[in-house]
Amino acid sequence: MNILFLSHLFPDNIYTSFGTFVHERTKYLSKNCNINIVSPRPYVIPLKFLGEWYKYSLISKNIDFKFAKAYYPRYVTFPRKFLFSLEGLSYYFFSRKIIPKFNFDIIHAHQPYPDGYAGYLLKKKYKKPLIITIHDGYLGLLEKNILWKYMTRKALDDADRIIIVADYLKEECKKFGIKNLDKIVKIPNGFNHKTFFPMEKDTTRKKLNLSRNKKIILFVGAIYPPKGLPYLIDAIKILVKDRQDFEVILVGCGESVGGKKLKAKLESKVKNLNLEEYIKFVGAKPHEEIPLWMNACDVFVLPSIAEGFPTVLPEVLACGKPVVATEVGGIPEIINESVGILVEPKKPEEIAGALNKALGKKWDHKKIVEYSKKFTWEEISKKILNVYEEVLR
Repeated sequence: MNILFLSHLFPDNIYTSFGTFVHERTKYLSKNCNINIVSPRPYVIPLKFLGEWYKYSLISKNIDFKFAKAYYPRYVTFPRKFLFSLEGLSYYFFSRKIIPKFNFDIIHAHQPYPDGYAGYLLKKKYKKPLIITIHDGYLGLLEKNILWKYMTRKALDDADRIIIVADYLKEECKKFGIKNLDKIVKIPNGFNHKTFFPMEKDTTRKKLNLSRNKKIILFVGAIYPPKGLPYLIDAIKILVKDRQDFEVILVGCGESVGGKKLKAKLESKVKNLNLEEYIKFVGAKPHEEIPLWMNACDVFVLPSIAEGFPTVLPEVLACGKPVVATEVGGIPEIINESVGILVEPKKPEEIAGALNKALGKKWDHKKIVEYSKKFTWEEISKKILNVYEEVLR
């Protein structure tokens, strides 16, 4: 079985942590399929004064990941507020030159736009079945642009299957006007159980040079607005009134220009609230190092204001750690009272109270690990392969 992946969410030699959930999915599916990935990147003139944009010119044209090969054709991008509806056409036009290299039976696009629309045009040209995966609450954003919405709905209506990572996305598809809801199948994201598993806490703290005397609250993720980090900082200001035996470690960075600006604002907020003793920004870490940080913590926190199906949660549960997270997106489909505490988004008081409760509670760590096993990539990839077989019948 030969699969063509279309995904602007995929790691490259510069942005190595970009789209790791698609990368891991590809790795496990490649055990049963031949996969080629097309992951277009914006065309940028290689001039250093362009700052962060200059990095795009340094991205390789292709990378062999051993389990699959990824291609990064350059395409023309447009400002999101004005001409982003043309990006799907640009994605298709500049990618189509390399498509004839591949022998493929199925087109699998990750995200409805621009990947899904490019997949729709390729389906028309090559007469191959199209599968589109919706990874987050993306469709609501499209309501503001009539042409953007039209192109996305065209792709989704013509897709042979739509994979959603969480149940709430089916309701979004219904609101968006998708004609045939019966072709929607839920398959969540997974985790690599050979990478994420319980380790001795003191050992991991020693390796990371962390305090063995303090409770550690951990966040891992990209630093950008949907993660709700300002509300976490406000929550910590409240929490320190009740206890001072902890520190918060934020692992991750804003790789985009906007992300770096947000990080600077957050660091300034921490300083202004006199929380530098309690909140530490440690930057991005290699993916293989993340399990050490997870095993070193006492509680994991995810204060998001919007989410799809955050892979980081099954990963940290696999390490046996309890979670405090907001009740948004697919999070309630992952976290229950035996493995964590759910709170309303944008409510620092609730986040602070839940963290205090989680730090003081005796959790059944073995039960948390056992619960996580239903999210392994082995189990998830079987479900995706079943969808592939269905569309080829």
